[in-house]
Amino acid sequence: MRISRIVCVLAIAFALWLPGNAIAGQKKRSDHLISLQEKAKAKNLSDHPFWRTLLHYTNNRFSIRDTAFFVSSEGCSSPEAELDACIQAFFGDETVGHSFLSRFPARYLWLCRQLDIAPSAFDCPELKSYLRRLSAKKISMVYTSESFKYVGSMMGHLFLKIDGEDSSGRRSHALGFCAILPENGSFSVFYDALFSSLNGNYILKSYRNEVENYCYKEQRNMVEVPLDLSTEQRDFLIYHVWEIKNINVDYNFVSYNCGTGILDVIRVGAPEAVNSGRLVQTPKGIVKSMVSGGHGGDIYFRPTLEYTIRLLSGHLSEQDKKAAALFRKNHDLTALNCIFDSYERQRVLILLRSELIYQTFTDKRDTGNHQQDLLAKINAAIEPRVENSVLTDQYNEFKERFNTNGSSSLSVGAAYKGQPVLSVGISPVYNLLTSDNSEYFKEFQFKLMSADFDYYLKDRAVRLDTFDVVDFKTYVPFKPLIKGTSAEVRLSFEQEGLEGEKNKLYPHMVVGLGRTKALYYDRFLYYGFLRIGDAYYDDKNLAYIGPEVGFFLKNRRTKINGYIEKIVSTSHYKYETKVQMSCSFFTGKGRDVSMATTFFSDNSGHNTIQACASYTVHY
Repeated sequence: MRISRIVCVLAIAFALWLPGNAIAGQKKRSDHLISLQEKAKAKNLSDHPFWRTLLHYTNNRFSIRDTAFFVSSEGCSSPEAELDACIQAFFGDETVGHSFLSRFPARYLWLCRQLDIAPSAFDCPELKSYLRRLSAKKISMVYTSESFKYVGSMMGHLFLKIDGEDSSGRRSHALGFCAILPENGSFSVFYDALFSSLNGNYILKSYRNEVENYCYKEQRNMVEVPLDLSTEQRDFLIYHVWEIKNINVDYNFVSYNCGTGILDVIRVGAPEAVNSGRLVQTPKGIVKSMVSGGHGGDIYFRPTLEYTIRLLSGHLSEQDKKAAALFRKNHDLTALNCIFDSYERQRVLILLRSELIYQTFTDKRDTGNHQQDLLAKINAAIEPRVENSVLTDQYNEFKERFNTNGSSSLSVGAAYKGQPVLSVGISPVYNLLTSDNSEYFKEFQFKLMSADFDYYLKDRAVRLDTFDVVDFKTYVPFKPLIKGTSAEVRLSFEQEGLEGEKNKLYPHMVVGLGRTKALYYDRFLYYGFLRIGDAYYDDKNLAYIGPEVGFFLKNRRTKINGYIEKIVSTSHYKYETKVQMSCSFFTGKGRDVSMATTFFSDNSGHNTIQACASYTVHY
């Protein structure tokens, strides 16, 4: 009886002690949480650049608004609210905290460092597996060159290459940011990509598959630039990649594209890689700015077979060309005996090997034993030492050209359009026909949201001469093996008058196809185009056909372009014939001087001559 009374008393005492102890523990945790939040506020952590980088908060706006990316319900609008919610989630209730710290490891580790807290070990099996699989030893930016087959690839593409090792050996992954296109693609997709947004995601893939897709299937050159990151910086970046997994991000071709999306990730590892705040940041522009800012290492160039064939064939002498043609006909290496210079002979051999591999890869010819035997003979004749020298010399030209111009431009100039005119041209992206395109074998122009303003001195009036929503032209030299199509797409608003007399803009759309041929080591291009255009001109709709013939003559410092365009239409247009001759001088460091003279003639016999000179800065 006495024992039962003692047990009963102890039970009552324990019951009374337990809530009190729980309350005391709860108060202790609450006090600790308050002290952490006060410490964070005292250190102004919500305004810390790195905290805002982790939240993809740049220029006073969030690039990510998916609620799954935030702990707080107000996180997508307030860095302060997200900081308080993260501190409470990470360091409050331990049973809840572990799930949050495994979901947001980069934020957790950074807050532990800032608040002087020893971090706990991650116990999430999925996170542990991810970290083993993505053990980063080196991280590189990878730029793939422009593709004019797809509108979204006209500025190239940027992604990250993550090199690491796991139990099965070396592994390389590719992290890219891209739009998720609907299956029933239409004009509305193009409109949304330019003026609204599409759903976008960060996607982790096999790097080997990306090389096969871009370099072989799409024949786009790839440029790898290793990032100069410490082990700690690489770890933070990898933790952050986990945080953006399966997160929806608004993609916009102008303001938030593959380049800016990847730049936000790079800045987690390299916070000093500051966003320039430009309206449009292009993939190539980001790579160039990272290299010039000292954040990137030596460029590794991975050329396509098409590029190699164009590059080597453009350096052959007439004797080399004849010898190569004879081999293609007879499949006999003795045809190259007439080439006495060892370096030249090796260049021809490398060209012939590239052509055979290209034929095999593209199934343009039978890939039987005979072709394999030819490849074996050519490989046996190629000297590795000389081959390395030849390819290094040729590819160094690309590396040199890759760092020429920026992808935005500002032009100022003077012109005569019936009266003296001062002009200003702004092109946020990407490339101009008057620019130095020696990096490419083609001539091309791609302008997006570009504007040309004129100030008429006599009238003392400023007028918008042209606004290009998109202006794309490419002149690709046609080669028998690798082909090459020249094309044009343009959507713009233009002045109705040639001399600003009407001050009225009209919409104008043009599509066209053509053929370009190259002579004299690709320094002289001549072309023919057939365009179909539609314009709402003079208050009525006007459709026309516009054939054009022209040429480019260029060297390292100068480019001359001339063309004749004819407008065939059932209605009166502002001109019937247009003849233009322009000359550009490349002064180096992204500076051009251009001069042009244009002759217009309409179907009433009225002739107009305009002349202009401009100075362009690429940045």
